[in-house]
Amino acid sequence: MARLPDGAAVALVRTAAAFPDDCARAALIVTLRPPPPGCRAQVIDRAMLERTGALALRRTADGFSTTSARVPGYDRPWAPAPPPAAPSR
Repeated sequence: MARLPDGAAVALVRTAAAFPDDCARAALIVTLRPPPPGCRAQVIDRAMLERTGALALRRTADGFSTTSARVPGYDRPWAPAPPPAAPSR
């Protein structure tokens, strides 16, 4: 866990056992695992990074704002564009 200048904590969660403490204490969690329901921290997980690619983070009054490095619809050999969403009925 690391502290930002304003005292907020950022946690890198590697095991499921770390979630209870880190969800209660951290403002931001970065993990490859899906977070448990009710986790109070803002979470960047594998699923989010697969959708967005690299992220730029900015501290806000409400947590963190994220900006994706992946331009929607831009297809790269090493990071293909995700398939279009199915139309809703």
